[in-house]
Amino acid sequence: MSAMAPLPPTTSPATRPFRWARLRTPAGAAALALSLAVTQAQAGSPPTVQCPAAPVPAGTTLSMVAPQAAINGMPMRIVQFDAKIPPSDVIAWYQRRWTLAGGRPDYVQYPLGAWQVIARKIGSCFYTVQVQSSQTGATGLIGVSVPSQGEALATRPGFPALGGSHTLLALESADTGKGARTWLFVNDASMAENAHFYLQTLRGLGWKEQMAQTLQTSRGVAATLTFQRGNRTAEIVVRPVAHGAVVLATEVTHD
Repeated sequence: MSAMAPLPPTTSPATRPFRWARLRTPAGAAALALSLAVTQAQAGSPPTVQCPAAPVPAGTTLSMVAPQAAINGMPMRIVQFDAKIPPSDVIAWYQRRWTLAGGRPDYVQYPLGAWQVIARKIGSCFYTVQVQSSQTGATGLIGVSVPSQGEALATRPGFPALGGSHTLLALESADTGKGARTWLFVNDASMAENAHFYLQTLRGLGWKEQMAQTLQTSRGVAATLTFQRGNRTAEIVVRPVAHGAVVLATEVTHD
């Protein structure tokens, strides 16, 4: 991390209900595949995902898990892959491929239990790659979704999101003395608009701001905000992508 800068002023639209996909295991991959299979069976014939296949490193073996699934109304296709290179090399391959001219990353990357996740929005399609070690190198899942085709379902209260946001991931986990919920949102607003939405909204909901800053990291610029309210803490990380921003929000409740 190097330079820090205050967030520029801006305005933002109002919040709206968002979709909730509940997964209780922090590792998530098997649960995600199982969740998709159940949703697919319940939904009948979800819309086909009209997106190009995700690129994969040379020598990767693919097997279809769910060619036509839906999670809370959002069309999704999911493929399992096996590679003969370690997970770090898989992530590095996508980093190189998903970096724009001039060296600006056009992806979001984060850990998920034993997995590493890298994701990118290309047009209306969102690609999520999650990978971990295997006996022969690396194994993982590639999800291809179309957030704009999903129907908003407010099945339970959740974390605020900027108007027009789509929920790509929502996880719930429990550990000794604390519970955590994590959301991954994508929208067409700028990093600054997202950051100021959370500053204004969470303050209005009684959260006390602990930190709000932009950071220049090895993966590009990011806005980081932390809040506290009673025994709960919230951290929001916003990264710009080519056509908007990706928001990773984590709320931790301490016993």
